[in-house]
Amino acid sequence: MAQVGSRFPKDVEDALDGFIENPIELMGLLKICRDACDGRPLSPAVLMAAHLMTREVLQALEAAGAIDFKG
Repeated sequence: MAQVGSRFPKDVEDALDGFIENPIELMGLLKICRDACDGRPLSPAVLMAAHLMTREVLQALEAAGAIDFKG
């Protein structure tokens, strides 16, 4: 298993401020997303929360210029 650092690079940390506090939280969100893609049983509340959080994280990264979905 890949080792996860305890801090984001500064530009990512700034973009995610208020959404995701550290890489471990992001790994948790990604695990929920992977579980959903794999069809594992998750409650509707967990699915909705993960969907909203993922959308907000991606929008924050795009707004900060950390990622570009259009290019």
